[in-house]
Amino acid sequence: MWNDGWRLAVVAPTRDDLKKTCFEGESGLLNVIPKACMKGGSETVAYNRSDMTLELANGSQIFGFSAEKPARLRGPQFHFAWCDELAGWEPLRMQETWDMLMFGLRLGDHPQVIVTSTPKPYPLVLELNKRVGDDFVMSTGSTYENKRNLAPTFFKQITRYEGTALGDQEIHAHLLDLSANAILKRPWWRRWLKPEPPRVDGYVLSVDTAFKDGQENDCSAMSVWGFWPAREADPKGKDGEGYNAILCRAWREKLAYPDLRERVQNEYREWRNKGLPVICLIEDKASGQSLLQELSRGGVVCHPYNPGKDDKVMRAHLVSDILKAGRIWAPGLKLEDGTRSEIEFTPWAEQAIAECELFPLGQYKDLVDTVTQALAYLRDFGGFDLPSDEREDDEHTWDQNRRGSAYGRR
Repeated sequence: MWNDGWRLAVVAPTRDDLKKTCFEGESGLLNVIPKACMKGGSETVAYNRSDMTLELANGSQIFGFSAEKPARLRGPQFHFAWCDELAGWEPLRMQETWDMLMFGLRLGDHPQVIVTSTPKPYPLVLELNKRVGDDFVMSTGSTYENKRNLAPTFFKQITRYEGTALGDQEIHAHLLDLSANAILKRPWWRRWLKPEPPRVDGYVLSVDTAFKDGQENDCSAMSVWGFWPAREADPKGKDGEGYNAILCRAWREKLAYPDLRERVQNEYREWRNKGLPVICLIEDKASGQSLLQELSRGGVVCHPYNPGKDDKVMRAHLVSDILKAGRIWAPGLKLEDGTRSEIEFTPWAEQAIAECELFPLGQYKDLVDTVTQALAYLRDFGGFDLPSDEREDDEHTWDQNRRGSAYGRR
């Protein structure tokens, strides 16, 4: 038989995507591979839903992997691989997952990989795009070319996005130029390269809570910010008055509510142990309301944040000038490879910055919410003192003598 005994890998963004789309979906493997080609001529015999494996009649095996766990790809080897929705893989683990897969793609005379994805401007996607014509072949098409297989009401909806950046990406498969479309642009972030962090006046823990609970919940996220006088970062005074802020930590995870509450409590204690004022900032809605109440009863200094009627995009626009003014820092790393040196951000900072850079077109928005929430809060209390800031009075200002309450209100 043709290609007897092959080993094939299927890598999807999550285990749910792997099962519900790649294997069991309407156009998944179980529906496109003839039953006669499956082991025993039956899906029941050939398919192991628990292990995400499918055995074929010719002895070939198909193994499913989630891009969330790149270490699972360390060890196995393959003749062929299918990477589905590459741009939907977890950004922080995307390159590692790809690298682990490439190390195992080593069987046969000519191992190959096929990538199916909406083109989003992540570094790995951009790199593969540059390799077209070398060792990569690209085939693109618009959603309209698949019109006969899709519902008419779907097309009525997507025509509303024609002429927009999101429409160009999602409908016409255009790889967008981030510099032209980003609200929170990457070059605006400043890299902190000193071995010691700045001597900050306090910390803001900005939390975004998931709407759902359990296995299918959304992601919760946190970013931790330290703030310190701008003139200490630039003694010559170019930074002006007010404060700078530095991203001290960032994470995004799927957590059930009790685990999220415990994680936030532990984070608060850790930063409070540094002997500086700390406040936990949580949006006052949905699960955030319960979290605010329980944390406050447990001794965590919380502030309920209400963005009013501003949507996520408006919130990003309202703080973008703070980033553009050079007031926002993130820890950087200087990488040396013997021939050149590059300055990058630490992996967890890169995760937050990449998410901000892709907003509002990216898959994830949880960390973006924590960033815009924190910067808006710091601005509300006179933290940046930019020309665009307007304050009715001086009642709410940062206490440079470190007196006052946990979030610097006099």
